[in-house]
Amino acid sequence: MSRWFLGIPFLEGGEEVKDRGNQAYYEPGRDAITMPLRSSFVSPADYDTVLLHEIGHATGHPSRLNRSLGGHFGSTEYAKEELRAEISAAMNARAMGIAFEPSAVNKAERSGLENSAAYLRHWLGMLPEEDRKLELMAAISSAQKISDYVLEFTLKEDRAEEIDRQVSVGSRMRL
Repeated sequence: MSRWFLGIPFLEGGEEVKDRGNQAYYEPGRDAITMPLRSSFVSPADYDTVLLHEIGHATGHPSRLNRSLGGHFGSTEYAKEELRAEISAAMNARAMGIAFEPSAVNKAERSGLENSAAYLRHWLGMLPEEDRKLELMAAISSAQKISDYVLEFTLKEDRAEEIDRQVSVGSRMRL
């Protein structure tokens, strides 16, 4: 698992992320993320991109940001959640310096869509036309909350590493 994800409490130890099978998904009832084997990805960044998308879903758990995750595939609620997860994955990848590869998400979720814009357009198209602008703005707002939540933990980890480096340099200087 990338060092970026080590500070996220619900991913510590990797117990909640199972590498198996050939699809990526989050199971709300089990509060578990399932990922394809790492070897099925072209690069570590591809794996991280997909994991960020699934982490976005996992933040909806009642013990975290408490969003409705009960919509069935193709429903309006499902479409809204896919928009939130995809947008937050892009935001987090950018903040973490991970090369965001939307086609990896689409392949791992077997959507058949080739890029993030097509993925977003697809799910936005599942919403009633008269609601799309409002729902897109709501999805962006929710995605920012998801991103802030995830980055709160990852940035703490980065700060801890920086403090460790400073302490290490300081102790060497005193010797």
